[in-house]
Amino acid sequence: MTIRLAVVCVLGVVGFAAPAKGQSVARHGLTPAQYQSTFNDLVGQGYRLVTVSGYVTGNTERYAALWEKKAGPAWEARHGLTAAQYQQTFDQLAAQGYRLKYVSGHAFGGQDRYAAVWVKEGGPGWAARHGLTGAQYQQVFDELTKQGYRLVHVSGHGAGSVARYAAIFEKSSGPAWVARHGLSAAAYQQAFNEFTGQGYRLKVVSGYEVGGADHYAAIWEKSGSLPWAARHGIPDSWYQNVFDNYTYQGYRPVFITAFGSGASGKLNGVWENANIKAADLQVIAMAIKTYMDANAPPGVAFAITKDGRLVYAAASGYTSDAKTEEVGPLNLFRVASVSKPLTAVAVMRLVETNRLGLDDRVFGPGGILSAQFPTPAGNTRINQITVRHLLQHLSGLSNTPNDPMFQNTGLDHAALISWVLNDPARVVTRNSGAMYEYLNFGYCLLGRIIEQRSGQTYEAYVRDNVLAPSGVSAMVVGGNTVAERRPREVMYTPAGAYSLNVRRFDSHGGWVSSPVDLVRFLVRVDGNASKPDIITAASRTAMIMPANVNDVNGNNPNYGFGWAANPQSHNGAMAGTTAVLALRPNGFGYAAVANMRPGGDQFAGQLAKMVQDIIAGVSAWPGYDLF
Repeated sequence: MTIRLAVVCVLGVVGFAAPAKGQSVARHGLTPAQYQSTFNDLVGQGYRLVTVSGYVTGNTERYAALWEKKAGPAWEARHGLTAAQYQQTFDQLAAQGYRLKYVSGHAFGGQDRYAAVWVKEGGPGWAARHGLTGAQYQQVFDELTKQGYRLVHVSGHGAGSVARYAAIFEKSSGPAWVARHGLSAAAYQQAFNEFTGQGYRLKVVSGYEVGGADHYAAIWEKSGSLPWAARHGIPDSWYQNVFDNYTYQGYRPVFITAFGSGASGKLNGVWENANIKAADLQVIAMAIKTYMDANAPPGVAFAITKDGRLVYAAASGYTSDAKTEEVGPLNLFRVASVSKPLTAVAVMRLVETNRLGLDDRVFGPGGILSAQFPTPAGNTRINQITVRHLLQHLSGLSNTPNDPMFQNTGLDHAALISWVLNDPARVVTRNSGAMYEYLNFGYCLLGRIIEQRSGQTYEAYVRDNVLAPSGVSAMVVGGNTVAERRPREVMYTPAGAYSLNVRRFDSHGGWVSSPVDLVRFLVRVDGNASKPDIITAASRTAMIMPANVNDVNGNNPNYGFGWAANPQSHNGAMAGTTAVLALRPNGFGYAAVANMRPGGDQFAGQLAKMVQDIIAGVSAWPGYDLF
């Protein structure tokens, strides 16, 4: 039997809580000191080490590891051992009744180094080897398999231009299995496809670089029934996105390895899903594919809540048109007019603390902004405008001849407001409250009102009084340029998206957020008792009560304070962005975002339908809360 095969599995994480709360923790990119500190901390909390890999990036030694919180027999783990130290430790622990469960090798400082896990338990006969060349490994493999041993673990690492292998064998019966080593990335993928097509599932995968090329070794078994997924060779710079994507879909990692490739690290992993049925996962995948095929955005991400619990989040596609980095559910996206609900809630927070009244005048005698923006002699109807009118898009201000928020992009807020109020082409010609006209500029004014009455910048007030009480920390007002992107923020298509003055959009369309954080906010203003709302019931009732004032076409827009009412929702769309945030009448809530505004989905209707089809099509959702 020949073992020519390399496996693909990418894993490594910075801070992770599994769907079964606290069941698994994974870390990657840790220096030896950071790894030891993390090890001590987690072991002190009752976690057991499952896998650990040393690797080298940029001449720095790193570690990736996976722990599980579960009871079990005594165990020992070591890392950073030279070959001689590893052999000595192996002999000592074997003499004490420990059996080797996991071993990985890497080269650093001109020496082979090993990390390993032992467990004190009985079992079938076993054998372990390390430091083997490819030829030696093949010989040992052939000899032991002829004696009835099965390969249960293999690790490869590059030592200069030579591959070295460490392996564990057990003399036991079990399901059918196959193993390969020395595979190029392409050959590994071919083998992976072949074996999974035959009903095998990946159990162990190890990556290693030899001669400047990635290689893999792996083991597959015909065992297990849970839905599973495996990845390999994921660059550590964006592995977190991949890991998050599996985590928020209900998967847990069962195997992680990492290896150095060039000047960076790569990760491999295997995940299993005990929380969502395979048929339901297929429903979700097909709904996403349908949307992606029809609209072709670089990437989409969404999150779903049930009765205030985060039960699912996922992403598909890439962070940019370049398709060099996969997108995850914690990536940040511009959310355009989904910013308006944040502003509306901020207003209600000020109303509740008696710093603002819904019927306070904005301009004219005693107006909130009158000192900074005197009423022009020819535009006196603006003196009718109240905070309530701005919230409901009933101010009488107009987008005619065009939306002012997209004009004169070099002006700051104050200069823009002064221009609009004094422009003869924009004189208000109808009374406030008479007609609905959706107006970004009205929410720009609300942002300035929040600043005037709070004494803080708009962003700071929302952060401290809306987001922080909701448990949101990563949501911010976005920047205008590629260089001003926030950490983990996606790129937008087309390039014209970067000609917008997003900073100036702040209170009507400037926020960037992950879909997970959007629903984290949503469940704090949804009236559901499972998560206490950050506004009073009276405030929420007022906020989602439609004004019942028609638009120019005689249609009732069903709009309240910063939200469409019944159901409570808002969409967002501008160049490079489409987004939606909504409650459903059956206890579900969702957020969805894309880093493009598709021509066939200008106002996120199809994006919303994608999530609604998923909600309707899944037979059962997990009972946990991923928040």
